[in-house]
Amino acid sequence: MKQTFEFLCRFPEWLASDQTLLILDEDAEGLVNLAGNFDVMALHQHNHEHAKQLGRTSYFSFDIRQTYQRIIIDWPKAKRLGELLVAFAGSLLAPDGELLVIGSNKGGIKSVAKRLKESELSADKLESANHCSLLRIDGTHGEFNLDDWWQSWSIDSLRISTLPGVFSANKLDKGTSLLLASLPTLAGDVMDFGCGCGVIGLSVAKQSPDANLTLVDNSLMAVLSARRNAEQNELSNITIVARNGLRNHPKARFRHIVTNPPFHEGLRTNIDMSKAFLSDMAKLMHLKGQLWAVANEFLAYEETLNHYFKMVKPIARESGFKILHAQAPYIQK
Repeated sequence: MKQTFEFLCRFPEWLASDQTLLILDEDAEGLVNLAGNFDVMALHQHNHEHAKQLGRTSYFSFDIRQTYQRIIIDWPKAKRLGELLVAFAGSLLAPDGELLVIGSNKGGIKSVAKRLKESELSADKLESANHCSLLRIDGTHGEFNLDDWWQSWSIDSLRISTLPGVFSANKLDKGTSLLLASLPTLAGDVMDFGCGCGVIGLSVAKQSPDANLTLVDNSLMAVLSARRNAEQNELSNITIVARNGLRNHPKARFRHIVTNPPFHEGLRTNIDMSKAFLSDMAKLMHLKGQLWAVANEFLAYEETLNHYFKMVKPIARESGFKILHAQAPYIQK
């Protein structure tokens, strides 16, 4: 179970009320161990589904219309996202409500007080144990406008906007840049898996108006960013889907899948997760389908891809990244 959840179990009275909201960033597996009537705001689709399966009121959205006496934020590793969540939580607090932040030392909880001081907020440590800390935040009541938190940048003729916590928040990353330079013109049904702000799928959609793009991501911040980018660039050949992985994706036969796959889960590298994604991609592809994937040079995805595709080869290398091109997936049941 996640360290912060183990720590939170020490304070069951805080979760007993239905006037408590728990805002979750990453792993929510330990939710089942937390008793109480609290609601959940999940920043990832799998956490949202897990909370609903446990019978909780869960939000995968910033559209929350009620106020709470207590809000507990699971501090995210993206510090700017943490600041956004504090501001949002402040707008949901009852006048005499309490805002708490919980996090692990490795996850950046030690820097929270310093960062929030710049926003004229104070953070007082209430408890510390199990390499975790619990802080109470004061001075947070106020209005919240998500529009205040967008960053924007451009690539070619595309305008890209991102929210905190989204990969490549303020510029194009080197791996994605190498992938875009390596792609031919794509046609037919195309998936951008782990789309983030959607820059890969947007670029393909702009170049190939007749292609049908499906952009998939597990993150609320990514999905909101991709939707905004499709709208502001007036690209109508794009569908954006919030989904955890591909195993529950409707059966389809994509001609092409493009991806800069996530290889971090929480604070640790998780190669097995990306290998599972690559396997699932093959199952969704046309028999003559093609996959283009970004990989760090040190990650040996070729061996995995050879299990699922008849032809696999690296087609570009630069700045510690490589682009893998796989064709013709084996038939899988």
